[in-house]
Amino acid sequence: MMLFNKKNMLKEIVATFDDAVKIGVTPDREMWNYVLKVSIFLSAVLITDSLIKARARDPLELFETVDAMRQAGHELNATSYRIIMQHHAEARNMLMCLRTLQEMKDAAIAPDILTVETLVTTACQEFLPRLGHALAVDYEQKSARRLTLTTWTKILASSAHGYYVGLAFCPSLQAF
Repeated sequence: MMLFNKKNMLKEIVATFDDAVKIGVTPDREMWNYVLKVSIFLSAVLITDSLIKARARDPLELFETVDAMRQAGHELNATSYRIIMQHHAEARNMLMCLRTLQEMKDAAIAPDILTVETLVTTACQEFLPRLGHALAVDYEQKSARRLTLTTWTKILASSAHGYYVGLAFCPSLQAF
């Protein structure tokens, strides 16, 4: 499944998962994470089918897979949450990103650097540089790892954009 994932062969991941279950192999958490990724991105592969087109990027697929994973006895881990966060970030749904982050904190799972960078980037894309900055600072205070300069540059660019737009549309700020 790892090879199929690297080659982005999503249909093959599903087929392998189904075949493994049929022959009696109990899926582990890593296999479920691959299926979780597929449940998000497979609709993009099958977009030519008119029935699938209506469900493209449907979060229901994601939540059904998460429920199936939990029913199989596997709780979400940092990788699972990263996949979910990337799904919400691509949809530019900052509220669901923050909800996912809260779920991680409630489950005492620390986000990895890729998850935090995705969250900060989404905040900056949604013109919320203060939120992105607060998330970045919070992560760096709690972790031994540091965010990349690219992530900090995105925060700076978003802040500068917000300041410029504020000057253009609010004459009272031009006095400063």
